[in-house]
Amino acid sequence: MMTNIVECEQTPEQLNLDMALEVVFQKINDEITLPFFRRERDKI
Repeated sequence: MMTNIVECEQTPEQLNLDMALEVVFQKINDEITLPFFRRERDKI
């Protein structure tokens, strides 16, 4: 599945291969809601 990591700087220092993520859903319109990922809240 292709997606994005949000609420995080897109730099090698901030993005680690094994960092803990959680899914968040963003409503695009009434018919489409897409999954994105962000760092786990307790890891920020």
